[in-house]
Amino acid sequence: MEKVTQQSKDAMLKLIAYVIINIPVWIIRFGGLYLRFKTMARTAGKEFYHELCVQGVAEPAASKLTEVYMNSSHFSRMFRKK
Repeated sequence: MEKVTQQSKDAMLKLIAYVIINIPVWIIRFGGLYLRFKTMARTAGKEFYHELCVQGVAEPAASKLTEVYMNSSHFSRMFRKK
């Protein structure tokens, strides 16, 4: 019985050590993904606005539609409870 408890403690310590060692890697990786996502979203918003203007939509309406379009790229708004 004590052997099983010791094995589970060792496994837990290994898991905690693994998480602590990899936290900086995860922060860098997810930070890079986040920045890439935001850059792509900003580019898509500019293209969306430009296409609306080219198609003849008035600038105030195009601006408002682009704002609504860009709101879908905010993580905090995606996961906020309504």
